[in-house]
Amino acid sequence: IMRELRLARRPGEFKGDISLLSAADPCQSLALQNIVRLSLYDCQIKNLDGIGSLSCSSLEELNLGKNPITHLPPDLSIFATRLKTLWCDDCLINGPVPDCVFALQKLECLRISNNEITSVPKSIGALDNLKVLCLDGNKISSIPSQIGNLKKLESLLLRKNLLEALPATLPHESLGLLHVSSNKLLSLPETIVNCSSLETIYANANRIKTVPKGMLRQLVNLKKLNLSHNLIEALPDDIIERFGGEDCLVHLKADVWGSDRAILKDSQCTILLDGN
Repeated sequence: IMRELRLARRPGEFKGDISLLSAADPCQSLALQNIVRLSLYDCQIKNLDGIGSLSCSSLEELNLGKNPITHLPPDLSIFATRLKTLWCDDCLINGPVPDCVFALQKLECLRISNNEITSVPKSIGALDNLKVLCLDGNKISSIPSQIGNLKKLESLLLRKNLLEALPATLPHESLGLLHVSSNKLLSLPETIVNCSSLETIYANANRIKTVPKGMLRQLVNLKKLNLSHNLIEALPDDIIERFGGEDCLVHLKADVWGSDRAILKDSQCTILLDGN
């Protein structure tokens, strides 16, 4: 029984749409019923009309990456009770995150990076099984507070957007990776200290001026904090105390701050501060 179907890089066969699949003969349709993973990566598909007619009754992973599609059709929701992974990286999807996505109740990984997404609706909070949310490389200026409803979210990737702030309601229990570099952030939310599972934070290349107090004291699992290329002029007491008292700050200001050697490191955590 065929469980995986890889049809990547076959633009000549698809000719801009997926009629090749939706018009499958009875034997092909029977085979499609058992497909768990389907890749249509880089097939130059322009529209997904007819995707609801696919007989992929077992489909859990769908890769639509690097196709010039501008939207996701409503009938994508036919996979609502099965689809766990949806890849739409490097497409041309524009406007808000498509509504049909929020019907995918079992979704664990959603990737829509490098598109033209402009906003994230409040409905994002309905994806309560989501573990990975990747919206890198879009035009998103804000994230709704409903992101805090994603109690299973482990990785949140929002780099290269237009964010000026993050919501105070980041998932506190599960979030291990926060990637928000190359935005317009002026600060990190004070409530980030409650995200006890955080291991890695990339917040470099923003406009951050201050670091929340107690980050290192409360984020006991933190292994890497990248704050390079921001506008930070001072560090909170918990960081100064941990990395050598006042001598640490004097050393940074006099010799290292702003250079490619601005690194604070001990056996548990590394903080990058160059370019401030």
